[in-house]
Amino acid sequence: MLRKYKESIRDCQRAIECDKTNIKPYFRSAKCSLQLGDTFEAGRQLKMAKEVAQGTPSLKKQIPIIEKELEMVEKVENLMNKMEEHIKNEKFEEALSALEDAMLLADPLLKRNTESKTISKVDTNSLGGVSLKWRLQRGELLIRNQLYEEANKVTTEILKADSTNSEAITLRAKVLYLMNSIKIESVQQSIRQALSYDPDNTKARKLLNKIKKLEKEKDESNNLFKAGSYAKAIEGYDKVLEEQRKEGLTGVLEVKVLSNKATCNSKLEKHKEVIKDSTKAIELLEKITFQSYNPGPSDYQTCINSALFTKLFMRRANSYMKTEGYEEAVRDYKVLQQMKGNDREILQALRSAEQAFKQASKKDYYKILGLDKNSNPTESEIKKAYRKNALKYHPDKCAGLSEDEKAEAEKKFKDIGEAYAVLSDPNKKRIYDMGGDVDGSSASGGSPFGGMGMGGTEEDILRMFMGGMGGMGGMGGMGGGMPFFTFSTGGPRGGSRQRGSYQDFSSFF
Repeated sequence: MLRKYKESIRDCQRAIECDKTNIKPYFRSAKCSLQLGDTFEAGRQLKMAKEVAQGTPSLKKQIPIIEKELEMVEKVENLMNKMEEHIKNEKFEEALSALEDAMLLADPLLKRNTESKTISKVDTNSLGGVSLKWRLQRGELLIRNQLYEEANKVTTEILKADSTNSEAITLRAKVLYLMNSIKIESVQQSIRQALSYDPDNTKARKLLNKIKKLEKEKDESNNLFKAGSYAKAIEGYDKVLEEQRKEGLTGVLEVKVLSNKATCNSKLEKHKEVIKDSTKAIELLEKITFQSYNPGPSDYQTCINSALFTKLFMRRANSYMKTEGYEEAVRDYKVLQQMKGNDREILQALRSAEQAFKQASKKDYYKILGLDKNSNPTESEIKKAYRKNALKYHPDKCAGLSEDEKAEAEKKFKDIGEAYAVLSDPNKKRIYDMGGDVDGSSASGGSPFGGMGMGGTEEDILRMFMGGMGGMGGMGGMGGGMPFFTFSTGGPRGGSRQRGSYQDFSSFF
């Protein structure tokens, strides 16, 4: 079959002029028009065939057949109109669905897609009898849905039949550009080749200009990054991303720009932004690489974009650690560990993340006392922080609060005692810092004055503080010095105290 549909339509018109009562040329002309993607002309030819049949008694039996064909063409036309509407509204998945429904309706021999897990309904290899115009439109919509490999198949099939098809060469160059499969110079050379076959190919000329502009803007942002102007580089990358999405030129290139932007934010310690951009990039790269398939670590490892996945997961995991998202960091490091095997750096990072996650699932004794663990607080700083917080939440100071507030203060007071009991004891502190299990609620707190073990409750620890640096009655022969104060945890604020009162000991802080 030569598929010279325009020549066939001209032949049909000449046949109709010779014999207007012959409806076969109308049928053939309609089918050829449909092959060219012209549903209006196909419908017009069938309507003329119906008029001829209605006026010719011997052809009346053909009317139901003509009406069936006409109904099919009208349905196809409606689907194409829906496609155009979806494109205007940037609903590209719906647009692809409408186009492929039209193809299946127009060509009963077209095979449905039964193997691929993509949203595409048709088998690209069976599209030979479908309008070239529609096949190219499908290629564009596949690109819009990030189905680049399928779009590449479309161009391959077209170019097998006609290696000089300018539109197919342009579409193929666009696919390869978005997949980042070849150097930018080769992409531009391919587009110029398309223009050499058809100098009036406006799509090719526009694509070439857009690519030049985007590459220039991206290079400018890269140079700002290299110069350490990270904030300005981010502004440049945002501009590139906006242009890419506006022109439908996203793909792996968008992933790389998002990755570059994440690197800049990492330099600026904006780790929440790093996580956001890295997550967007990973999700887009997964869609491009695996389409609708849910990948696992082995898939990341063996795919063509493995290096880029590694970079993105590593950067996101590091930022999760910086923002105390330890569980998420463990998840990403485990993916990396399965991808990279026994990589020492990743194994060490995974161990650190698991330790931090384990620690975070426990009470943060440093945070409870208002201390920064990374600053490695001294013994005196731990004592000072304990005194300050224990006094703030002591039951005597919370007597005027509501029952709920009292309960909350009591819990905090208990946590403060637990925190001190652990952090004041060098052995327990060492175990805690290493992620070991230490039960602060039953731990014996070390004496803040050294050389003296002490047990009991938060009240006991605080009471010991209030005993002063001199004598501590009943605590092992440290005679003389300041009086030993005790506290009651109930009763009205004006109630009696044992040897002193809240007002008495407040001056010690």
